[in-house]
Amino acid sequence: MLPAGDLDPELAADFDGLAESFCAHIDRAELTVALEEVWERVRRLNRYVEEQAPWRLAKEEGRDADLDRVLRTLAEGLRTVTVLLWPYLPDSCEKLLAGLGAPELSLRGAALEPGHVERVSAIPSLFPKDRPGTP
Repeated sequence: MLPAGDLDPELAADFDGLAESFCAHIDRAELTVALEEVWERVRRLNRYVEEQAPWRLAKEEGRDADLDRVLRTLAEGLRTVTVLLWPYLPDSCEKLLAGLGAPELSLRGAALEPGHVERVSAIPSLFPKDRPGTP
């Protein structure tokens, strides 16, 4: 269960205008550019994990609120990029959104905002290594 609260404003600023920019690129048939904008945010989420080190926050006494903010921000960031990646990876994105308890695919909901993800649950591997028919 993710407790309610605000997102990290620094990371949220990195996501400002992403959905609008993504849609504008799609409207101009700039599919690769649109995808690159999303991958930039995926890389930013990866850096955020390294910067915030939630595994360390979990061990530090008195840092529970910080850990909650980091985990909430990561879950919402993941939801945001997953919604935008849906046109490219529909099956995997639907599984991931189901695991986030946020199956909504509307681009209107693709902004980085709190409250979309309340609970995170386990999902099967999105890209299993030993799929039938692959070398």
